[in-house]
Amino acid sequence: MRPLFLYLIYLTSFKFSLSLRVYLMGRFYLDFDGVIAHSAIECVNNAFSVWQETENDLFNNIDSSTISNAKSKIIDCCISNRYLVIPPEHYFCLIDAIFQEFLSKNKIPEDNQVPNLFFSKIQSVCPKILKTFKKNFFSLRDKKFVTLSDEDWVRENPETLFINQFYKIIKNNSVEVIVVSRKNYMAIKKWFLGSRLPVKEIYGNEALNKYDNNKYNLIESLQLKNQKNKAFFIDDMISEFDIHNWQKINVITLQAGWGYNDLDDNTQDILEIIKEHINDLSN
Repeated sequence: MRPLFLYLIYLTSFKFSLSLRVYLMGRFYLDFDGVIAHSAIECVNNAFSVWQETENDLFNNIDSSTISNAKSKIIDCCISNRYLVIPPEHYFCLIDAIFQEFLSKNKIPEDNQVPNLFFSKIQSVCPKILKTFKKNFFSLRDKKFVTLSDEDWVRENPETLFINQFYKIIKNNSVEVIVVSRKNYMAIKKWFLGSRLPVKEIYGNEALNKYDNNKYNLIESLQLKNQKNKAFFIDDMISEFDIHNWQKINVITLQAGWGYNDLDDNTQDILEIIKEHINDLSN
């Protein structure tokens, strides 16, 4: 009787240990826009359409061929400077600043000129215009959710080179992928359904609102539940890493140079770091 009792205790303990080990696996916390998907392409094109409707009176005195010839160049310039935009209504400021510069000088501004033009526009634009733009911008995107398939949504927001290679590296390892983004939840979920890439959890803008719009606060909460098991956090905005003590919650931060910033593309460097640490995360 005693050996059987001890065996049952051992078996229960083993199962608990095994389940704990499975639960407490290493994690990758990933930003979405710029890091996982080239969402600037979709965002800027939609924003341009809404901006053009908002500023429709502006085009009464401008030749249509001028607008047509400038459109692709303005959009390309906006994509290059996407990192400047944080709240979505600032797409209006970016597009309008570049367009006004084009009108006055008949050429698209250089990238190093855009920040000053952009911030000046933020200071001068009417808040009511921005409010209307934001409402119409999300209205247009909501319509796309209905009309576009999940696969079409991915085509409008193509995978980055990084995420394509990243999933190949982690494919045979026991790690969790958790998205922490300022994008809305449904936009991210639709993308993952269309791409068919596995993801453990998605925390969008709605979830961040519960943590004072602070990614560190959200990730800290998740790390505490995961017993502070080793994790990586990859984001393209250096401001997400500032001030906070990431080491305290056992998170290594990596800034994505391929995302929406003015850094050099460091995709291969980050992938090499992941390769070096992947065994530590999955053991």
